[in-house]
Amino acid sequence: MNALLSFCYALLVKETLAACLIVGFDPYVGLFHRPRFGRPALALDLAAEFRPLLAASVVLTLVNNREIGASDFVVRAGAVSLTDEGRRKVLRAWERRMTTGVKHPVFGYHVTGSTGTLFLYGIVVGAIALLGLSLLLVGASRTSRRGRVARHGLKESHRQTVALRRERDTLVDQRGSAQGEVRPADVEEQSDSA
Repeated sequence: MNALLSFCYALLVKETLAACLIVGFDPYVGLFHRPRFGRPALALDLAAEFRPLLAASVVLTLVNNREIGASDFVVRAGAVSLTDEGRRKVLRAWERRMTTGVKHPVFGYHVTGSTGTLFLYGIVVGAIALLGLSLLLVGASRTSRRGRVARHGLKESHRQTVALRRERDTLVDQRGSAQGEVRPADVEEQSDSA
């Protein structure tokens, strides 16, 4: 199952990479995947949204319809991979899925064939817009949170400043009263010397 899913995920990333390039986005600058040399982070971000719709549905169709069997896999050094015939079967199922008509559940319009690919490109643009909006909202929320934290810190600093001023005033008053007090021994010494 993992070999099937991995192969379909690779096909899906290829589709989203092509969609990003066609609409003019840089597929290597993503939002959720860390940028790394040769890693199409934006294509991976978008592919994650389509995994259940495309990749998982292809795998489930293959398995449930018994289109693929144990003879389509090979085990080498503890790793399972698809045979050439197994990959051909997956590719046929993938192409079938990509050309299958889709009906919108609310608006009722149909998308089929080559318009399905164009529809995918449109979804890529829409998904990027939604991601941008969500980042904007997250940034506003984070800024608001930072503002609250800063205001709290400012209030705390003000409280500490007021407390320190009171302590300073108390110490100044104590020093002033200590200097202003005349001790009886000091008065006798001053009168003797006069």
